[in-house]
Amino acid sequence: MSPFIPTVEDFRDMLDEYEWALLVDWKSENRFSREISENFVKYSISPPDNENTKQQHQQNLKTVMRERKERIQPGSLELEKLAWSLGYNTALATFPGMCTWCANSDYSNVNCAGFEGICHHPTVRRPCLMGLGVRLDKTLEKLGIPLQKFLMDDDIPSQYTLILLD
Repeated sequence: MSPFIPTVEDFRDMLDEYEWALLVDWKSENRFSREISENFVKYSISPPDNENTKQQHQQNLKTVMRERKERIQPGSLELEKLAWSLGYNTALATFPGMCTWCANSDYSNVNCAGFEGICHHPTVRRPCLMGLGVRLDKTLEKLGIPLQKFLMDDDIPSQYTLILLD
């Protein structure tokens, strides 16, 4: 369980309050190699032995964090704000993956308060889809949108957010 987000059960109850969900696909300019793409999660848990691959993976992590903090998270909040201005008074944005508001200046680490402290950015933090129990693969399947299982060489990763509306 991640800090500062509702449990999956609580989120399911919250969903009953919303009539619409806006799925946003944040197109990226970033391109990752096939090996890094296929092993992104694996390398995050167990870094590769090859030093060049390790450095490439670390650089890609920084790229993902920078894009989330500088473009996707602020953009999601702008969409939420727009929804509020249009009368959707309980609009709620989500983020793809972990929150990066507390990423350091070179994007090598996120200094989240976690379970041990008070969030440094409580007014702009939002839950991530996976942490809420949203199965993106099943959601996209129901919408007829193919989810890339493994990216091809020099392809861009898809990062999705939901904006819940009522």
